[in-house]
Amino acid sequence: MTFDEETYAKVKPHFKEVLGHYAESGGTVAEMVRFLADRYGIGIRPYLKRFLSEQARNDNTDGTQQASFLEANAIPPVKGVNTDPKTLMAREEVPMIAQRPHQETESSESPKWFNSPVKFHEGNIDEIRRYIPNFERRVFELPKKQNEQFRPNARLDTIVRMPIGEDKDFIPVGVVSKGYVFVPHSTVLDMATNALKEAKIALEEVKAELEITEYGERMALSLFFPDKYQFDPGDGNPMALRLECINSVDGSTRFRAFLGWFRFVCRNGLVIGVTRTDMHRRHIGDFQLDKIGQVLSSGLKESERDKKNFERWRKAEISSKKIEPWIEKVVRNAWGFKAAARTYHIARTGCDVNVLGPYKDNSPTTIPVMRHGRVPGSPEKCRNLFDMSQILAWLAKERRDLQEQMEWREQIPSLMEPLAN
Repeated sequence: MTFDEETYAKVKPHFKEVLGHYAESGGTVAEMVRFLADRYGIGIRPYLKRFLSEQARNDNTDGTQQASFLEANAIPPVKGVNTDPKTLMAREEVPMIAQRPHQETESSESPKWFNSPVKFHEGNIDEIRRYIPNFERRVFELPKKQNEQFRPNARLDTIVRMPIGEDKDFIPVGVVSKGYVFVPHSTVLDMATNALKEAKIALEEVKAELEITEYGERMALSLFFPDKYQFDPGDGNPMALRLECINSVDGSTRFRAFLGWFRFVCRNGLVIGVTRTDMHRRHIGDFQLDKIGQVLSSGLKESERDKKNFERWRKAEISSKKIEPWIEKVVRNAWGFKAAARTYHIARTGCDVNVLGPYKDNSPTTIPVMRHGRVPGSPEKCRNLFDMSQILAWLAKERRDLQEQMEWREQIPSLMEPLAN
């Protein structure tokens, strides 16, 4: 890991502020290190070691137990902070910051979908099917108890996940109205595979990915077309065409089916021209899943237009003079201060950053940051519209919540418009 004096000068005041907080509250060095590691990731380690070493020299801290313990953990003792071994208990209490490029901590990188943990599976279509649970629609009522009189709710039903694999439990996952159109995930998979068959796409060549919530109420299914549908926009990093289906059995998100592009090198997804042929449906009324076939056939035609659009974007050079005001106004207004700052630095260096602050009197292009990893597939400097579209796609993918990921991806074309004109 590299050490940069200029960066250290910027982060040192922040370290002092955090140290003061933990000293006043009787916190431990372990807690301080964990807080900073959670917030800034692996890149913080050399700067934190330097800071704590300076503090130890300045304070001339004594105490054999503290010095011995902290030396063993490569962290020097710091005056005013509780570092007693009885408090820390064991060496493992002071975390070593593991090297996870582009990610921060186990908790921060775990995907969520409306606060539900998400599981990821990949394989062929038959392999993916094993991870899709079955559900039943049942009357919404309380369990019967002696000497108590109950009756079912006349307007609501409950959706129950059935046992799957080693999980033998029946789990209620949602409550829906009587008018709700219940569409099982397995039905969505069946309709999607039928649409692929009708388009003469060999199912044995289709790769599948499944993101599904802990109890299965929400599902994001991606079916990747065979290699012959891939497209290299000119940078040597191929993009795959995929059919995406979003569904919920509890009505928490609308059903969607659309075609999009997937960039293997950084696992970014882009939804460009094919959004004109996608399918949105609420789970009410005349719900027709067979429209997936129309989405597929129309999307395949639109994909050819997308290829030309990507080629045009690669030829459309953009300067920093145009990028900076666009970031300050368009990106900041749509995605916030941090995303704007990250966009700026990835465009300048090809590396993602953590924003350090302070926010006061700073803008996304001037605020102090800490660089923490090269973005896969990103050039050292953004040269054209295609490069910028991939930066935005990277930021969308990095959102922890899957719903936000999808919403941000859909906004990329509109964000790009002012830059393209």
